[in-house]
Amino acid sequence: MKGKIRGLILLMILVLVLCLMPKNKIDAEVHYKHHYDNGICACGEYEIPESNDLVYEINNAGNYLWLINLINNDQNYRSVGININADLDFAGINFVPINNFSGTIDGRGHRILNVSIHNTSTNFGFIKLASGDVVIKNLVIGSSVTISSTNQCVGGFIGRTSEKTNITFINC
Repeated sequence: MKGKIRGLILLMILVLVLCLMPKNKIDAEVHYKHHYDNGICACGEYEIPESNDLVYEINNAGNYLWLINLINNDQNYRSVGININADLDFAGINFVPINNFSGTIDGRGHRILNVSIHNTSTNFGFIKLASGDVVIKNLVIGSSVTISSTNQCVGGFIGRTSEKTNITFINC
């Protein structure tokens, strides 16, 4: 009898453990609560920006870095819309430029702040290479931003353009 009870207890414990275990990776991620500071979690994850039809809403540096990682690693996202909804402060954060971009960036009157980059490569700026149709509007690069290089093709907004690129700056 004691053996049956012990077996029943072990079976109940096993069922309980299995019920509490995450069923898949998504469930496991839901159980971990990220704590973001400027869109960056202490674990290194970036806060995912809201989006609608390939237009991304950027509210902090972490949103920006998440999107740039997507654009730089998947050419299918090279042509997107970016709405900047707040000043982006990169103090103490490793800034990453967009490698190749075709799309619209609407700064909505906000500023890029606290970026200091000295690079030895060519084609360097917030956008390394612009191709296709690029519109940058209502965006201010703050006085706390410095971009320099010992090489050629360096710019505040765009390092270099490809052939047949149409660039429009509005209220910048």
